[in-house]
Amino acid sequence: MLSIRSNKKWNKKEIKKLGFLYSNDVPVDKIRKLLNRTDQSIMGTARRFKFSKHRGLRPQKNDIEIKKYYQNLSKKLKKNSNDFGVYTRRISHFNEQSTIIKLIKLNFDVYKPILDSSVADLIIFKNKKMFKIQVKTAGYSERFDYFESKLASRKHTSNKSLTLRYSKKEIDFFIIKLSGIFKFYVIPIKDALSQKSANLRMFPNRKKVQIKSRANVFNTDKYFEAFDLIK
Repeated sequence: MLSIRSNKKWNKKEIKKLGFLYSNDVPVDKIRKLLNRTDQSIMGTARRFKFSKHRGLRPQKNDIEIKKYYQNLSKKLKKNSNDFGVYTRRISHFNEQSTIIKLIKLNFDVYKPILDSSVADLIIFKNKKMFKIQVKTAGYSERFDYFESKLASRKHTSNKSLTLRYSKKEIDFFIIKLSGIFKFYVIPIKDALSQKSANLRMFPNRKKVQIKSRANVFNTDKYFEAFDLIK
């Protein structure tokens, strides 16, 4: 039986092969057999040499232009913000407006609560049905090549910061806007609450590799652009 290497240092020839396989979207389980390496070693080396940066869905011309626009806007917002808190609030507001535009394009009637303190960010209607929406922003981790968001709110006390999960009475769906690109995930509250953790990782540009030892096994693939779930 062939033993799988994990700790042995990668040589230049292996790294070159890995770059070729990653750039051609060869699945990790196939790479494991070809290079005789563990999943963790393959993905870690791919991140280190930035092979995973463009892996998966090839961006179309329009997607590239949109991404450039969002990146430039983000830089301007950051530059013109007094502190990081102001910047994050501006980004949140911008992503909420992007979500509204997306919903209107999909023929939803969209309304905003009068109070900013309302749990639901948006109230939407379609086919005479009402849905309460919580909009979240997903930031991109260049190191690990995934987007991440937290489907919870924070309550600050004098001693500590508390993480509070939303309830089915408060909202019906999360709509998660990916930072930098005009793409979304749509997740029903019941599905979010079925997970132990409120932390969410999204892999729109590549397939998530499931490793049994990892606690976070929430497969988000089926929620990508899943606006048809709102019905």
